[in-house]
Amino acid sequence: MRKLVTGAIVTAGVATVLFGGATAALAEQNVSKTLVPGERICVQQYASDKYRTTGTARFPGVRFAVRGPSPSFGDLGPLLSSTDDNSTFYQTEGRSSGGTFQGPGFYAVCAKNNGTTNVFASVRIQTDGDFR
Repeated sequence: MRKLVTGAIVTAGVATVLFGGATAALAEQNVSKTLVPGERICVQQYASDKYRTTGTARFPGVRFAVRGPSPSFGDLGPLLSSTDDNSTFYQTEGRSSGGTFQGPGFYAVCAKNNGTTNVFASVRIQTDGDFR
């Protein structure tokens, strides 16, 4: 199985920065960063059967979103769910056994600082064999 991670996607019309690599082992992906206003971080991983995402922020002003499935890494896919701009915690899960999984592909969880001050945020995605 191929899996990639997007370390950070910087928005606000500046640039897109992707780092990571392919690996055969299953492992959850996560990234934590102090976000300036308008900045976004994402992690992305392939899921064939299920996914679980988590997002945390030290202060309100962050919007979390889950996107997918996408057929290719780097394309975040359609928006599945998101929070308002004042969230400090977010968790969602999709499972084929529960009818909440949208099909195989790359899924992503992102955190965007929509506030006016810097805020520390973290996002994590687990898929398939990463959890029960």
